[in-house]
Amino acid sequence: MAMTLEKAITLVGNYRKAGFKAGQALLDTGYSESMALKKSGVTLDRAYKAIAKHDLETALESPNPAQELFRFIKMSEYDIVREYREIIMQNDNFAVKLKALTPLLSEMGIQWNNDAGKTSAVPTLNLTVCKLL
Repeated sequence: MAMTLEKAITLVGNYRKAGFKAGQALLDTGYSESMALKKSGVTLDRAYKAIAKHDLETALESPNPAQELFRFIKMSEYDIVREYREIIMQNDNFAVKLKALTPLLSEMGIQWNNDAGKTSAVPTLNLTVCKLL
């Protein structure tokens, strides 16, 4: 049975107020004592999933889904770029750095030659020397 968004938000709020004690949060939200004792973790997990599903649907229906996702993960575009830069800079392997930069390069209109490292199937020409001078 799906949990309503309002009940999920209330349960998570009560979980925080109860000092992160799941059983007490369920009791405060109106669940039975047996439910609070036996299924508190599962019920709290369902509440978090219901809230996350709602937030994701809201983000995807937004006129600017990317901005909504930044808000959802509590990071700005600047934070994302800074994290990405740090990941790239900590790697000493030049090929890995270029591969990591590929999405940004393509956004700038720069296409990296992916076929550069591949060998081509060019016919081999064998020459034989019959007589030396």
